[in-house]
This record gives sequence, C-alpha cells and structure tokens, in this order.
Amino acid sequence: MSDSPTRQELIGAFSPDYFVARERFCDLSSESGLGLQQYAIASGDTTPPLTIDAAIGGDAAGEAVVISSGLHGVEAPFGAAVQVALLESGAVRRMLRA
Repeated sequence: MSDSPTRQELIGAFSPDYFVARERFCDLSSESGLGLQQYAIASGDTTPPLTIDAAIGGDAAGEAVVISSGLHGVEAPFGAAVQVALLESGAVRRMLRA
C-alpha cells in the first residue's frame, strides 16, 4: 500500500473470517520485525486455537501505538482490517527505523 491507499487496497484489508485475519496479522507482524505474544482465550477444541495476539516492537523508552479489535465481537472485522492496512502500508517498519 502507498501512503494514499486505493479503494481496492482498503477493501482488500478485510479478511473473510477470524482465522484468516489472525494469520494475516501474525504474518505481517513478523515481516515487519515485530515480536508476537499469544494468549489463549478459549479452552475448547478449536484448531487453530482462539487467541489474543499482540505484536510488539521498538524499545521500552519509545512511544506506543495500540490498536485493539475483537473485544466486543462486532468491531473485529473493521479493527482487524485497520491492523492489516497499517502493517501492509509499511508504516510500522518506518516508525521502528525512525
């Protein structure tokens, strides 16, 4: 994505379901040089498991950006799309280099 994403790029940031959104977030976070922490949120038989995933980068003295999605369920698709779009844009990599 460029600094001004096209309509198609914005639509492409949406995933069809939780598992695809989670995989995209984890893959893009790793590609951006971020560490991942995963917290299981369900103890059932789901495969892959349901988790809260946190991508963490930078140093302890820096500023933080926190984007959360899925807490209430209904905002999960939009929040996940924001996270994917931010990671795909390269903004995270630029911030970490700065």
